Amino acid sequence: MLSSSKLDVPASNSQLQSTSSVVTSAQSLLASCPTQIYNIMTHPNAHASDLRDPITGSCRAKSLCANNSTRIQTTVGVAEVVGDVIDAQALRTYIEQACGKVGREAVVTVSQLDALPGRGDASRGSMMAVTDKQIGAFVDSYDTNGQDFTVLYFASPHEPPRNYESDFVDTTPMELRRRMDGGMLERADGVSGNASLPLFAKYQFFTPGLFMAFLGAVIMFAMLYAGLSAVASLEVSYGAFDKEMGPAAQKKAQ
Repeated sequence: MLSSSKLDVPASNSQLQSTSSVVTSAQSLLASCPTQIYNIMTHPNAHASDLRDPITGSCRAKSLCANNSTRIQTTVGVAEVVGDVIDAQALRTYIEQACGKVGREAVVTVSQLDALPGRGDASRGSMMAVTDKQIGAFVDSYDTNGQDFTVLYFASPHEPPRNYESDFVDTTPMELRRRMDGGMLERADGVSGNASLPLFAKYQFFTPGLFMAFLGAVIMFAMLYAGLSAVASLEVSYGAFDKEMGPAAQKKAQ
């Protein structure tokens, strides 16, 4: 935070604070509407190391941590903020309401700076330098016009890591994959989607395998029946049997 008004900043200012603590401190400093102009800037993917060297502590963003404007009376900074993203629009609403309570008209603007590239990108430093010049230009314009101002600079969260996406082609047939997915969902939910269907709609009783087995059994029973019927139809009359096997036939054979 840069302000042309001298604010009552606490003597001890921790460089590691929660989001709620930072917002509460900012609201406390701005409750009296100390200036007329407020510029709230959000900077996606920015980090404290982009402003100051983490080893030497030297300033890298001159317009933010070492601004040479003679009108700046207060400079407040917090290196690390833990928690949710600071809501710039909510802070804007608070400033407008606070100034309205004390009978002052404030001009509050919210702007988002260009996001910085990844930490390993060679152009990150040059882009931060361009952003620093933009902030310096804002401050210079306020100095030139003799306006009292407050600049609030917030770094948005770092860019999320990219999820790995496999380049392999899924060769699983669509129908099989759909059945597998459906089965997994039913087991996970514990309730089947066809629980209210009738019994014969829920289950397939007459499968192709069962049909083939039934057809084969019918053919086998038909063949067995035909064979037994043929054997049973072989009848020999008693007269013919007596003629061939009786005493008269035996005497004739002698």
